[in-house]
Amino acid sequence: MKFSFCIAILFAFVLNSCHQAHTTNNELSDTLKHINLKYGFKLKIGKGEDFGNFKTYSYLEVWHNNAKLFTDTSKEYDFGEKQYPILNQLKPNVFELLVEFNDRPSKNKVTFLRIENDKIVKNDTLLTFNNKTENINGIIEYSGILDGGEGWDENGISYAQYNPTLYYKFTPDGFKLDSALTILKNKEKYGRFNGFKYDEKIGYPIDKNNKLDTVEKHVLRKRDN
Repeated sequence: MKFSFCIAILFAFVLNSCHQAHTTNNELSDTLKHINLKYGFKLKIGKGEDFGNFKTYSYLEVWHNNAKLFTDTSKEYDFGEKQYPILNQLKPNVFELLVEFNDRPSKNKVTFLRIENDKIVKNDTLLTFNNKTENINGIIEYSGILDGGEGWDENGISYAQYNPTLYYKFTPDGFKLDSALTILKNKEKYGRFNGFKYDEKIGYPIDKNNKLDTVEKHVLRKRDN
């Protein structure tokens, strides 16, 4: 008798848990906001959180026509900038989608999806581009930095860290890192190219005119402790 009673209680608990999960999913579906894009694409976002000066959404779905292509709950997507989302069509069934997410305390970044025949063939993270593009030698260039950096003071001198600006060009096959221009521009700024990534251990003195001193012997390289 006691065994039957325990089984009944257990069954009721499982049934109630399933009902709660089902209700939660239905409630989420009912509260998703829709963002309509070009070419039959749509974003559905939910689980929003308001921080006062910005909002984030930790639930994202990407739809094309009536097909759900992508779901992400790992990031806090941010739709405060008018520049994003970016959706480009490269071929009849090939698209690139860029959606901004909040990566605090670091600089915001972008989820980059390449979609071919309604399949996600590439899922990557890119920097957020500056609002203004540049026309360099007849090519539209997008630029930005991947990480926000802070300088430091040492022996009465202020140093700025090596934080390269990366340049991307839009080609018939989508956004591509413009390596040659990135190297050229950072050589102009830093006097040399120290790679495509932020390096907190390389410091450039800031002179009295608030410009970087790129003289090699003045550059400080911090050692590992």
